[in-house]
Order: sequence, then structure tokens, then C-alpha cells
Amino acid sequence: MKIKEQFLERGRFVVQNGQHTRFWEDRWIGHEPLKQQFPSLYTIVRKKNQSVASVLGARPLNISFRRALVGDKRRVWIQLVSLVMNTVLTESNDTFAWGLTRNSNFTVKFMYNDSMQTDRIPGNCIGWKLKVPLKIKISMWYFRKGVLTKDNLAKRN
Repeated sequence: MKIKEQFLERGRFVVQNGQHTRFWEDRWIGHEPLKQQFPSLYTIVRKKNQSVASVLGARPLNISFRRALVGDKRRVWIQLVSLVMNTVLTESNDTFAWGLTRNSNFTVKFMYNDSMQTDRIPGNCIGWKLKVPLKIKISMWYFRKGVLTKDNLAKRN
């Protein structure tokens, strides 16, 4: 699993204007991304990287498929439409709510604890190109380099 996906699975997007949240790939409605909730539709959709705003900005939804929706795929499409049709777009920017804390704000402490418990840091990636706060990038660099942290210092007396 890529490091970007590992970060994204630790929270969810709160859609406001829908400009910066991907319709299929990001977790914004439900407990997993729509591509996992509706895999039969995701495999035949023409544009996989659309934003929520581009899809919900038109009625009917701005989604085109490579094949006609018949049978089971039509039923699944109706489920998807009923799931997203009540989403209201506003003028505010989308935000990301972290799932590691109760108040949904990012803290290095909770990120560190989560990373140490689950061992999710890949050995060959630092993640400098990620669009995440700098303090996350620096923490990941510390973890990758094995820089002495408080836990490591305590182990070594």
C-alpha cells in the first residue's frame, strides 16, 4: 500500500465545495472510498479521478460509463445516486478530519503512537512529495532514519 493511501485511511474528507476531494478515490461518504463500495461501477467509469464538485455540480450526475448500465449494475447505480444525492456543496473549502484523535485535529503524538503500533511506514519511502503538513513529513523522516526518539532513548537507558 502506498504511503499516501496509508495517511488517507486514517481519516476522511469533509466535503464543503467538493473541489479538492476525489469522488471515487477519497473517503468522504461512508467508511471506505466509493471505488471500494461500488467496484463494479468503478471498473467501467470513464473518468476515475473526478472531484466531488465536478460530479455533483450537474443533474443528472456528471459520470459517464464505458458500457450501458443494465441488470445488477443499474441497481448498484441507483444505490450510489441515492447515497450521494443529499450532499450539499457550499462555498467553504474541503477539510480532512483525522481519525486518530477525538477532535479530528492532527497531532504528531497520535500519529507516532499509531505508526509504532501498526508498523505502517514503508522502508523505501519518506513521503516528501505528499500534500500533508510539514510536521508529518518530518516525523516520517525521523521514523525512517531511526532518529532517537523518546521511546528509543528509554529503551537504551
